[in-house]
Amino acid sequence: MEFTAPVTERDYVRAYWLNCKSGFRTFASILIYLATAFFWTIVIASWIYAKIHPVSNSGQYAQVVASILLPFAVLLSLWILIFRVLVPFVVRGRYRREGLAGVNVSFNVHEEGLHIQPSKFAAEMTSWSHFRYWRESPELIVVGINLKKYCILPKGTLDIEQQNTLRAVLIAV
Repeated sequence: MEFTAPVTERDYVRAYWLNCKSGFRTFASILIYLATAFFWTIVIASWIYAKIHPVSNSGQYAQVVASILLPFAVLLSLWILIFRVLVPFVVRGRYRREGLAGVNVSFNVHEEGLHIQPSKFAAEMTSWSHFRYWRESPELIVVGINLKKYCILPKGTLDIEQQNTLRAVLIAV
């Protein structure tokens, strides 16, 4: 099966997240979000309580709790900032450096292998044995060698029958 489609910046970023997706990362992300919300809630509640009751022992205790938990809340917030803002920024820069903007990419999918032009990892017919896994989202399919090396197959220009054909090839291999 052969088709031509553009790989947009949005596809490129979504492919990165799809390629990195795992149960452990999802679980860790949920824990970090919950911990961040918990720490900030405690810090803000402690500050408010300390402002309302400045001379009581409990107010002083709340001030100490807020000052101890604040660095953890800030670090967790920075962690979220790095992975939700900085990483997509870096991935977008990688997309621009690879020269995919405004270029139609030619995909050649056969039972023997995959050929994508232009591509770093499948520039010539590459056997399916070189790829370890594939993942699918509603917008695209990622065929991966490892977490850093993967090929993006956008589904935007494919009709349902072509998508089913592509899935059948990937499932078979």
